Amino acid sequence: MLTIKEAVDKTKTQLTKVRQFMDTKGYFDSQECNIYEGLKRSTQRELTETLRHCRLPDLLKGLSRKELKEFYPTAGGLATGSLGTAGAMYMVPTWVSQKLYQASTGTDLIPLISADVFEPRGGDCTVPTGILSAQHTGEGTIPHETVDTSGATITLQKLVVPIIATTEMIEDNQFGIIEWNVQKAGEAIGRTASDLALNVLKTATDGYGTVVTGAASASETKPIEILNVFEEVSRGDPIIQPVCDTMIITPEAWGHSASGVEIAGGAAGDFWRGEPVTQKLPAQGFKLVYHGMDTLFSGSKSLCTGGAGAAMTACKTIVFDRTQALVTGRKNWLRVENYAHPIMDLAGAIVSGRQDSVTVVDCAVGVVTEA
Repeated sequence: MLTIKEAVDKTKTQLTKVRQFMDTKGYFDSQECNIYEGLKRSTQRELTETLRHCRLPDLLKGLSRKELKEFYPTAGGLATGSLGTAGAMYMVPTWVSQKLYQASTGTDLIPLISADVFEPRGGDCTVPTGILSAQHTGEGTIPHETVDTSGATITLQKLVVPIIATTEMIEDNQFGIIEWNVQKAGEAIGRTASDLALNVLKTATDGYGTVVTGAASASETKPIEILNVFEEVSRGDPIIQPVCDTMIITPEAWGHSASGVEIAGGAAGDFWRGEPVTQKLPAQGFKLVYHGMDTLFSGSKSLCTGGAGAAMTACKTIVFDRTQALVTGRKNWLRVENYAHPIMDLAGAIVSGRQDSVTVVDCAVGVVTEA
């Protein structure tokens, strides 16, 4: 790791570019303005670790109220003086971006459940959903067949969440509270993005084939009901040959009673025992493996009614082949808008991103719904 002063000394050119970018654009986007560009790999690693471990107050030691209100670097480069005026404040936008990314990772299911996450060129694009099947032919034979050009349309929708900061917080150096609110903004946009994708996944109406649906028992989801849908998905299409490798389940359905194994003839209270979780380690980001499926728990409003202290009802458990079921388009993700000055403009800054998801193979998805 580097000290803040060492980090500033190694990135003076990059920090000047950050200032110029924000002055011109009025926002900060780490994909468009990369503070790591031009640095040696060893320096990039050290700087990443420095920003990951340091806190916002660490970057802003030595800034007076006057500097916060009036400071801008000199035209020829970064001004000298206190540590803040030596350029550390222009590390704050990159620090904010990394903080948002770290916070959103805990709530954002998109990278885990999408077969692909890509950036469309414009606001709309078409994702092919026509299925190709290879043909076994003789040598020298070139088959001619009409290609299915069906497609699903990605239409990016803008998501926004404010960073809760006020001018008074900034002038009173309450940067610890602002840091907390940056984290909360990252978590919030991740949750909302996941809700939208789960709405698409559970209905699965955009692509090839037909989603498999199954009804669970009244107010509970039994293992056999999940496994029945798992089996039906796998035999649903001889061309695609989907095999469910992923499950998303609410804590309510898991506790009552998907986590157990039915004991025939069990007495009341002893009907469910055991936990059918294999010893295979789950893929990174997943919680456990359930009958061969990497499993995530979610209390998303997209998967149930109720919640907010009340029992979840009509819980939906989704099992699917994540290698081909869902794709997601994203653009300008975790951009910080209304943000020209790295400190003062935290008051009024908005975190934004554009996203849409579509199902490519509907028959790779199965949904169990409690009665």
